[in-house]
Amino acid sequence: MSRRPSDLAARLLAMHQASGFDALLALTIETLEAHIECDWASVSYAPARPGAPRRFWSAMQREQERVCSPAVEFAREHPMWLAWWSSLADEPTDMTRVVDEGELHSTDIYNTVLRPLHIRRMIGQCMPGGIDFAVGVIRDRPVEFSDEDLRIVHLVSKHLTLSLERLVERRGGRFDVRGEVERLHRHAYIRLTPEGRILAATPEAGALLGCDLRLGLPQDVLAWLMQGAGQPLVRARSSRAEVLISAIAPRLPGDGKGLHLMVVPCGDGRPRSVPALTQREREVSRWLAAGKSNAEIGMILGISAATAKKHVERILRKAGVENRTAFAALVLDGR
Repeated sequence: MSRRPSDLAARLLAMHQASGFDALLALTIETLEAHIECDWASVSYAPARPGAPRRFWSAMQREQERVCSPAVEFAREHPMWLAWWSSLADEPTDMTRVVDEGELHSTDIYNTVLRPLHIRRMIGQCMPGGIDFAVGVIRDRPVEFSDEDLRIVHLVSKHLTLSLERLVERRGGRFDVRGEVERLHRHAYIRLTPEGRILAATPEAGALLGCDLRLGLPQDVLAWLMQGAGQPLVRARSSRAEVLISAIAPRLPGDGKGLHLMVVPCGDGRPRSVPALTQREREVSRWLAAGKSNAEIGMILGISAATAKKHVERILRKAGVENRTAFAALVLDGR
């Protein structure tokens, strides 16, 4: 595993340049896993507001949602969990430096949450500045984390905070973190080796692709990957349904890591009431009708927000409507 400072600097810079929320989370997880010897890394969203959604992402995609949901119940009774979610605003915490391992193994939180997730060693840090995210690195073996590991977690957490703030600034202060979390949670993800072998996948991915991912990726998806996956792949599920597959976090040159694929349903494709659209305009129109912003369309299709804006303007002119709302209504009426 490469831990060169230049590699870490390049990954942190890539986080700041991430085109969207999806890519930023994937880059954060890959940065942690590339520079800390761990079994897996995670990013979680756990706001303190009553009734707010709690979400958990990692490349492993075990049953985190089901297993982690009881964690809130036990948070009040265990010092490690209190440290992780409250006093970690400024510094990361190593679980085994907070509580004795024998004591930890006798607790409900270990037996209900940590053990089912194969967590024996863990560093966690909440995001500073009131942002409801936390990052973590996990080992399923009794090997202690080093002070350097703690430093890297702290550094990545700070850069994730700054990168989220940049996303807000780029969208004119209108970035809806909770909305992005919910949108991201509805999508399906696949993590691959550089050779195209599946490392992990969310359960929704196989359902959307209409195949058993335990047997590998469909041949057309593999062929798309072999061609570089430079543009998103639209794949038919039935006579009227399609899914769009995008590479949301292309690997850095020479890092030996694979990439993440995002799989989302995109309806039946071409808006029937809008004639004479080019292939690219049809791709843009799917997401325009779905209410996506220019920046989001650009991220999904691998083009700049400015290019997406030009496509949107041409589509609206061809449709004879003045705004996005009217276009969405036109498409719905035409279908």
